[in-house]
Amino acid sequence: MTHSLLLIDPQNDFCDISNQAPALAVGGAHADMQRLSQWLREHGAEDILVTLDSHHRVGIERPGFWKNVQPFTQIALVDVLDGKYQPKNPEDLPKVVQYLTSLEEQGRFKLMVWPVHCEIGTWGHNIHSDVQRAIAQWEEDNVQVSKKVFKGMNPWTEHYSALRAEVVTEDEHTQTNMELLRWAQAQEKIYVAGEASSHCVRYTVEMLIEEDPGLASKLVILVDCMSPVGGFEASQQAFFDNVQKLGARLEYAAPTSSPEYNMS
Repeated sequence: MTHSLLLIDPQNDFCDISNQAPALAVGGAHADMQRLSQWLREHGAEDILVTLDSHHRVGIERPGFWKNVQPFTQIALVDVLDGKYQPKNPEDLPKVVQYLTSLEEQGRFKLMVWPVHCEIGTWGHNIHSDVQRAIAQWEEDNVQVSKKVFKGMNPWTEHYSALRAEVVTEDEHTQTNMELLRWAQAQEKIYVAGEASSHCVRYTVEMLIEEDPGLASKLVILVDCMSPVGGFEASQQAFFDNVQKLGARLEYAAPTSSPEYNMS
């Protein structure tokens, strides 16, 4: 066995589990995690690294930080300067302006206010139960501990990629995670799965390749073990197209998921 698994944010709050109330359910994620669990049992791995979206109740990308702002509101710097959106604490305004300025200078995003999700200590923060059982069995079988990487704990920046926050601060948790980068560089082949393909999976993978273009040829994206946030399907497709051009491969964990199978 010469492959490892990079599993990005396989958490309850992202999974559309019918008898629960996930905070930010991604359509198809529950089935993704079931397929991934079966894949892990069948194929194993030399090593497993799991990233975990890990938030507090209040942060710059949470409704509770703002006056009268609902989830899924996009906030631009001009909105704040014009007084359309304001933080609840007026003394936070200079820091908000500084953050939004830095974010928009990068040209990647405008701030998105998300529902409270993956709050540390809650059910939603926990790993999907099927995935957790598969990892636990792998740990016992291999007498080995899976690695965990927490991201998103700084309330002053968004943190999609597990490698680095969107705006880096003096807080080391926002800075480039060299341990994660070195782990990826040490692997022979890395299968990638998790949620969501339009956001945290995409930006973790793309940032890894930006840091070390040689990693692209090691990566195998399990396309049926991830799904996009609703309305961001184009972002998923752009991700798949981009990483393929850079040298990564796309595969299916379950043959019945592939377009070729469904066309037969």
